[in-house]
Amino acid sequence: MMRNHITSKSIHMLAALLVSMCFLSCGGYDSPLSGHSFEDLTFGPEQSYQEIDLGGQDVKNISGKTTASWCQAYASEGKVIVVVLDNQTYDDRTATVTLTDIEGGDVITFNVTQKQNNVVLFDAEKNTLDAAGNCLLTVPAGGGSYDVVYQTNVSPEESLPDVDWITTSRTRGLHEQTASFIVAANPDGEKRQAVVTVKDASTGIEGKIIVTQLADTYIRFDDDVLRVGADGGTFVIDVYANIDFICETVGLHNWVAIGSQNSLGSYHYTQTVTVSPLPAETDSRTCELSFHRYSDLSFYNNLTILQSR
Repeated sequence: MMRNHITSKSIHMLAALLVSMCFLSCGGYDSPLSGHSFEDLTFGPEQSYQEIDLGGQDVKNISGKTTASWCQAYASEGKVIVVVLDNQTYDDRTATVTLTDIEGGDVITFNVTQKQNNVVLFDAEKNTLDAAGNCLLTVPAGGGSYDVVYQTNVSPEESLPDVDWITTSRTRGLHEQTASFIVAANPDGEKRQAVVTVKDASTGIEGKIIVTQLADTYIRFDDDVLRVGADGGTFVIDVYANIDFICETVGLHNWVAIGSQNSLGSYHYTQTVTVSPLPAETDSRTCELSFHRYSDLSFYNNLTILQSR
């Protein structure tokens, strides 16, 4: 009888112990997600991450999943970490994050929004681009009106360089826009270059249009022949040139002396020459004058002096 009593008492004690352990293990678990509500997160277009602090609690039972491959979420060291990849698209995008406590069953969801990749793009099929994607616009010396087509998902404005030979007209369109400007004729002997910047004021996103204008180099005269009488004399030749030049005789002609050169402005010069009297035994003679760049004979124009009786 005593043996049966002890056995029955032991069974009751064991049952009470099991109930207590079940209560502690099942009813006493406090989920790290319990009592939390997460705000939606917003990211810029670049790859980055944000952390949500869970107060240092044990998060080994927290799993995270998202509705988009560009967004990942996981729990580690008392935090939830949300990671997004670079947004190489030209629109905002959104994913939903679901956090689940696999032990306690708590579930929390929130949204992640990543901003668009802001760009100013020049169409390579319609424009010539350099390695950086800038538009290269080369215009003739005579200037003219030119349209540069580009694509954007922001609201840029053209920022003109501090020059007086490029003026802009309106920018039109929404996503595909056209920058229109007028290039004046180039009166100089050298090509020139300036940069038009297409920039969004709010984001700072910009593209560059590099404008290179070619030059028509010229040296001209009112008449290509200077006719001189037998008595000779000093004469003034009107020269029109958009480069610096010098005047020299072609060959040895000691009866022609090169005089002074003067600038009258607006690419108008005068060149004086002195011609000796024609010898009595000579009916006529000629001398070629070469007007060319300093130390550069690759560009020139010649004028003929014809002396006769």
